[in-house]
Parts: sequence; C-alpha cells; structure tokens
Amino acid sequence: MKRNYYLLAMVFALGVLNTVMAQSRNYINYQGVARGVDNQLMEQEALTIGVGIRFGSATAPVAYEESHNVTTDANGVFSLQIGKGDVVSGNYAGLDWQEVPFLTVYLNGVEVGTTELMAVPYAISSGDKQWEVNGDAIINKNTGTVAVRNDLKVNGGLRLNRGAQVDEISDNATLSENSGAILPTQRAVKTYVDSRLPGGGGVEQTALEVPYDNSTSGLAATNAQDALDELAGGGADLDSDPANELQNLSLSGTRLAISGGTGVDLAGILPPGGSDDQNASEVAFDNSGTGLAASNTQEAIEELAAGGLVDTDDQGLVLTGDVLSIEDGTGSVDLGDYVDVTAENGLLTGNGSAIKGLVGTSDGQVAKWDAGSGQWVAGNDEVAAGGGGTLWEEDGSDVYYIGGDVGIGTDAPSAQLHVVGATANPVMFETDNLRNWVSYDTSNGYIGYSGVYSGARDMDFGTGSGNSTGKVHLVTKATPRLTVEANGDVKVQKLEGSGERNVVADANGNLKASEPVVFKYEGNGFAVKDLDGGTVIEADIWENVLYDTTGSLNRTTKRFVCPKSGYYFLHARVDQSNAVSSAFFAIKFNIQSNWLSGSTVDGDTVDTEISGIFRLNAGQEVYVQLRNYTEGQDSRIDGFGSFFEGYRIN
Repeated sequence: MKRNYYLLAMVFALGVLNTVMAQSRNYINYQGVARGVDNQLMEQEALTIGVGIRFGSATAPVAYEESHNVTTDANGVFSLQIGKGDVVSGNYAGLDWQEVPFLTVYLNGVEVGTTELMAVPYAISSGDKQWEVNGDAIINKNTGTVAVRNDLKVNGGLRLNRGAQVDEISDNATLSENSGAILPTQRAVKTYVDSRLPGGGGVEQTALEVPYDNSTSGLAATNAQDALDELAGGGADLDSDPANELQNLSLSGTRLAISGGTGVDLAGILPPGGSDDQNASEVAFDNSGTGLAASNTQEAIEELAAGGLVDTDDQGLVLTGDVLSIEDGTGSVDLGDYVDVTAENGLLTGNGSAIKGLVGTSDGQVAKWDAGSGQWVAGNDEVAAGGGGTLWEEDGSDVYYIGGDVGIGTDAPSAQLHVVGATANPVMFETDNLRNWVSYDTSNGYIGYSGVYSGARDMDFGTGSGNSTGKVHLVTKATPRLTVEANGDVKVQKLEGSGERNVVADANGNLKASEPVVFKYEGNGFAVKDLDGGTVIEADIWENVLYDTTGSLNRTTKRFVCPKSGYYFLHARVDQSNAVSSAFFAIKFNIQSNWLSGSTVDGDTVDTEISGIFRLNAGQEVYVQLRNYTEGQDSRIDGFGSFFEGYRIN
C-alpha cells in the first residue's frame, strides 16, 4: 500500500539540531518526529531518511547528500547524525560553510521540505577553516607557523616530516633504553660521555691516564705507560732477533714456568712428592704383580738388592748370531723369528707367511679385508664378497649403490632400504626450506607426493599437478574405502548405492546414507464421502499408493505416520462432487491449531487445497480435515482428483 507523508515536512521542521565532535569529525545531530498524512504517529517503522545540504538559498544546488536507515520509536521519534550517513553525492569534509546552509530532507526518496540550518559547528565554520578533516585525522592548512601558547602534550608519537618518530624525551644518563624512538637531553648525553672517559680522558689524555689490566700478562704495571716501560726495559736481546726472544723453562716445586711468560702447575699429573727435587721414595710403586712388599720405588729397589734378586752392576747386551742376551743375566731372545720390515712402506699387513706394507691409491682410502683373496686391500668402503671391488661408487660429489639391499640397524635387510630403529621415530626428513616432501615415481613417471607443500604448516598426500587422471585412496585391508577423484569428487564406498541420497552423521559421528521419505496417496471413485452442511469430516479416502519410500501409510486409518523426526512439506487436494454451491468450504491438516491456518474457498470452486512446511515427530499421525461452513448446504467429495503427498526436507 502506498503511503503519503505530506505532514512530515512540518514535523521535521520541529526537529532539534545540535553538533558533536566524534573521532575528529564534525557531525550534526538531527532528531525528528514522523507522522503520516492522517497526522498519526509513525511508530516503530523503518524509514530511509535522506538529507541534502545547500548553500546560499533553499533553491541552490545540493552540494552534499547522504541517506540514513532509521527506525522510529514508540513516539514516532528518530535520530541521526548528519555527516555520518551513506554518501549519495559530494564530500562532507570538503564543504565550504562560508555561506548560509540550508537542509533538505527526503523520506523514502521523496523530498518533504527545506529549512535553514540555524546552528553550524564552529569547527567546520569559517572560524576554524585552517583545519580540515581527512578520514580519522585533522590537518592544518596553514602555510606559516603554528604556535602553542601553553604546554604541548602528545599522547602518541611525535613524528617529524623527514625524520624518525620520537616517542619520548629522556634524561636517563645511562642511555639504557637503547631505543630509536627516545631522544636524550643534552645533560644526559654529556653525563654519559663523561662517565665513559677515565680520569683525564679527553683530547689531552696521556698513556699514564689509561688503565691497564695486568691479570693475564704477568706485568706489574696498572696503566698503559708503566706497561710499555716495563716491556721496553725487559733486558738485552740474547739472540739479536727482536722478533724472537730466547726464553728459558724452569721447574720450581711442581710449577713449570717460562721466562718472561706464564707458568703451569704440574701437581695434577705428578705423583705424590713429585717436583724438581723428587727422589725415589716419593715415587709410588705398584707391587700387585711382583710379590714385593714395597709401596714406593726406593723400598722396592732396596728390597730387591737385599734379597740378591738383582745385580745392580753395569750390564751389557750381547748379540750372538740371531740370539740377544744380557751379561750376567739369564734368558735370551732369538731374533731369527722376527722379520726385517724396514724396507716396507705404508700400513704393515700379514697373510700368515709374509708381512708387507699396504699403500693406498687415493685420498680417504682405508684398509679393508677381502675374503676372496684372503688379504687386506685399500678401499673406500666394504669390498664385495670375493670380488675385491667396492659396493659404493662415486660420481663427483654423488655416491650410489647399484645392487642388493641396504640395511640400517639390521644385517638382514628385506627391502632396498630397510631401517630398524630402537626409537619411535627411526626415520626423519629435515630441510631448511619451508617445504619438505617425498615424491613417488613409477614406470609411468611422476605420480604424486606426501609431505609439506601447499602450506608451511600443512601436510599433503596426493597426486601431482601433472597427474590429471590419478585418484587418492584411503584404504583398509588393501581395499579403497574413501576415494578422492581427479576432479575433486569424494566417494565413500560404504555410501555407494543406486540413486542420489543424503549423507548424514549418526550419534557416533559415522557417515551413512539417509533414505528419503517421499509419499503420494490418491483417492478412487466419485462421491465417495458426504460433507454435510455445518460439519467437519476426515478425508480418509486414500485407496491408491503411488509411492511410499518408507511404507508410512496406515492402511486401516488412511493416515500418514511420520517415520523420522524432521521438517516435512505436505500437500493435499480434495475435489467436490457438486461443482456449483453457495456454501463455503475449508481444508486443513490435523496438526494445524485452527481453521484460520487452513485454506477456505466458496462453493463454486471444485478443488479445495492446502500445503505447507511442518515440523513432525517420529510416530506422529497426519491426516486431512474438511469443513462445510454453511448449514443446509450438503456436499460430497470425489476420490478421483483427490490426493495427499509430501516429503521430508531434512
């Protein structure tokens, strides 16, 4: 219905105007009361209010226009802020308020009046035109100096046009903040510099005023001048080479020192009593395998000498042929059992009959036993059984292996690479790149990959971009259970079947196919039931079942019994036998609370129909009811042309 708002302009003229400053923008508060042409309040109504601003006269062109979507309250009152609406045309921030402003008001697109704005914010009038609004910021347009009479307070940062931002001015003389946004005072800088210079520091500082740390040099000097003097007066150059001074080692007690240098305490590696004047009694003796009672070297020698077990006279070695013996001693050694190897080079190896030197042929080779030849050979890795060649080959910086299986953690590998680990993570692939994946190739070429590829923290498993036909299967017992087709379709084996079906999750989260609930019942015959005047009957005339996916028709009561809870679309139509009647008829479902929710027709309409969407509970019965409002005007209904149908939406 079209409404008129002719009285609205007069009501708007009574609106209240004032201004607010919000988020660095100057808005004009506007409030009005809306009444209709009948002078009745327009209560709780949604309106579109448009405002236009003109300058100079009420008929001047609109310099700025915006719209507001508002809702009146119980008294027809609405409020809005001019300058904060949806812009239709113009720029509110750039309006020139020098001339007298006029406000034009529109309601739902219809102009209802123009009036002069008697109050304009000072911040947007000529008294403050040195500032302009730019989004959430205000900018001073003055080209000269902006003077501040009192203190200037900056809550955020102070940013210079061609320099860094300054957040704070600090008098901290330690400069401990070490910040690029803090500006130190002159006093703070001077105090910091003075504290860094030692006594006398400055352009006139001398070596005598520079401290010197002598803790590791052995010098006695505590300043740079004395240290230089001490080094310069260290004595004559004994070898006449100023770059290589002769130094002496000396042992004092357990401290080993070098002249002009530092010393080392040997107490940790000398036996008890060990020093430059150590004697045999201070040297420990292990008597566990000798049968002697002595616990030091002095006592052991005395015990042997006293027992006549050793002759302490000078003795000589005697070589007679290949036999080596000692004068006045017992025992000898036959040197004929030993082989002269002085002419051999490399690593000495033997094969039971001869000793020879093993020499490699390239860097990195080691001695390897060759079971085939029964001797040691030089190689890069293990030699093949009986073959004498290496299993691993080199090609530049590459190393490769052609035949057999490789085992890590096992000596019986059952695959080309067989890893056995004692931990739960025996294999790890690590890279310094954001991506990390394993490629899968067959005789058909590159198939796919698994790993990190699509996202830096996401895991992928699937086909590569060049594989346009491959699928991705999730399998159990080597049988695909969930398949992602090449086009992105997902197929679940358990849900396969004829026809399209909904997929739902049960209470345990398992996916299953949801069978649809669809039914349609028809009547049969003419004039199958009376509909007397002033009575209500149930249309239990359904004899033919066209389809019923869940067998939900009660054949005895001719009622639909809801098989599953949910939302259903229901539709019924009943034909009357008498085509012309002055009576009024109504039709509804029994689940509707009153006849006003149904459908009503006059008697000359043969078909009486009802349809709608209803929430049904499992086991709930639904049937069709008919009502004849007119006393004395009887009627009959046909089975032919009458039907009851529906289906479950979810």
